[in-house]
Amino acid sequence: MIWPFAERSATPPGLAATILARVLLLRVDETFDLRTKGVETFAYFETDCSFNFTIENRQMSWGKNLISGKTLRNLAGVDTRYSIYLEVRGGHDRLIADNDLVDLAGKGIERFITVISETTEGL
Repeated sequence: MIWPFAERSATPPGLAATILARVLLLRVDETFDLRTKGVETFAYFETDCSFNFTIENRQMSWGKNLISGKTLRNLAGVDTRYSIYLEVRGGHDRLIADNDLVDLAGKGIERFITVISETTEGL
């Protein structure tokens, strides 16, 4: 299975380029149109299963049970001004740093949220 996981998009002048996540499941007998504008990046997994999770209420899939905070950030297009947390129901949500690994193989679907890292009072 192959998952194209990020596409760099065109942005208005003066703005930094952003990453738009597109997680699609492709099987060996399926095709994918590469003629659209932008650069496609693919992640290849030799597996017959995928691990589902949500980030900001968007369902996504990954081909391994472990995923890094940096990969989560890139997949979801989360700006570095935001922190990613693993939602812990009935407990304290866990901050996921870029170098942290999260196991997606647990029971149920892992849910991630993003929160602005720093705020200025009054803004």
